[in-house]
Amino acid sequence: MDGSPLQDATGRTATLPLVLRAIRRRRGLRSAEVAKAMGLPLRTFQHFESGRGGIDIDRIHRFAEVTDADGYAIMLALDIGSPDFAIHCLDNKAATVMLVALQRFDRGAGANIAKLDPRSIIAIFDRAFDDLTAKAREHEVVLESWMTDTSFTRAYAPPD
Repeated sequence: MDGSPLQDATGRTATLPLVLRAIRRRRGLRSAEVAKAMGLPLRTFQHFESGRGGIDIDRIHRFAEVTDADGYAIMLALDIGSPDFAIHCLDNKAATVMLVALQRFDRGAGANIAKLDPRSIIAIFDRAFDDLTAKAREHEVVLESWMTDTSFTRAYAPPD
């Protein structure tokens, strides 16, 4: 819990409306459109989106399907208190991808998972997330370099 006034005892129900509205708006959808696509009366959807109905995992996944979002990212955003996390995962479905990797880990390591100490797990995840952060920044640098490359604008400058 980050102590903000929007957080309740767990931080989750106060974050839900922020996440759902942000996703719906980012996708350019109206409440009525999402409600219809989810097979819900508008009023029921409005209660869901406002967080008044509590956290309904099946409904969150249905919302994610309708809005082309990452349902697992929505749920993790609630747990970590970061509505932005769900937005950041909208297009690459990063949370779902992480869960696929976790399933593979479970299948491969099985009962040996219990033998891992928490400090090793944290260190390995930290390295993996540091690598992903570097990869994301690398993409940002390439994009910025491309956008500021004057040779591109000179090569395609309109004739006088």
